[in-house]
Amino acid sequence: MRTFNFNVTMRESASGHRRITDGSNWYRLATRLARKGCVKLVMNSKTFAGYGSSYDVGYTNYNFSVTELPGNFN
Repeated sequence: MRTFNFNVTMRESASGHRRITDGSNWYRLATRLARKGCVKLVMNSKTFAGYGSSYDVGYTNYNFSVTELPGNFN
């Protein structure tokens, strides 16, 4: 079983709007494969990265691991 780690940076506004600013392609691919049952997606860590130009916007870093499940990628 192979494992791949990647980072995602998410921007969240005070009104609750969320947008991935970095790592969106890896996250989208991993969630798609996890829904199909090909991989296991695990969030390893979540850390606050700081505020934007004002306190209305905050950035959070996430670290994910994707592990392939046996028999799916032969």
